[in-house]
Formats: sequence, structure tokens, C-alpha cells
Amino acid sequence: MDVHHRSTQYRCTTCDYVTTSILYLMRHANAHHSSTQFKCTDCNYVTKCKRYLKSHMNLQHSSTQFNCTNCDYVTTNKRSLKRHVKVRHSSAQFKCDYVTNLK
Repeated sequence: MDVHHRSTQYRCTTCDYVTTSILYLMRHANAHHSSTQFKCTDCNYVTKCKRYLKSHMNLQHSSTQFNCTNCDYVTTNKRSLKRHVKVRHSSAQFKCDYVTNLK
């Protein structure tokens, strides 16, 4: 058997979920089979995943704002601002190396 095709498969003991990552199996079990819930203290948002609550808090209830210097776009998420600037205000042109003879 080729070394690149050997991979351990981790199976959920509760359902048919299968993955090659123990981390993904743990995330799956926590998200789908755990009774633990994380509740927002500012609204009625509830999730089974702690990182989703953290993201919710940053997006919905953060007082920190990030302003675009090129337009009136405002967000509470720094990554969203970076994506906005790249998509809306970047003059970079991307060339595809695979298409060479378009007429």
C-alpha cells in the first residue's frame, strides 16, 4: 500500500461520521452529540461550540469598530475589514497562467 493512501480513520461512536482527523472527530462530537451549551450574556444566542460563541460576541456585541479609510464601511471584525479592502479597493490584477490564447 502506498504511504500517501494510508490514513487512520476515526469513527463517531454515536453516528456514521468518519474523518481522518481526531480533532475533527472531537469537534463533531462536541457540536452534534454534547449536551454542553454556551449562552450569550447579551442576547438569546446559544451554541454547542465555545469558539462560535466567541465569534458571535465579537461580531454582534463588540464595541470595537474598524473603519475603512477608503469609504464608509464599518465592521466589528478586523478580518472582515481586510477582506473588504482587498475585494473593494485593491487594484491588483490576477492573471491566470492556464488560459493563454483567448480571442
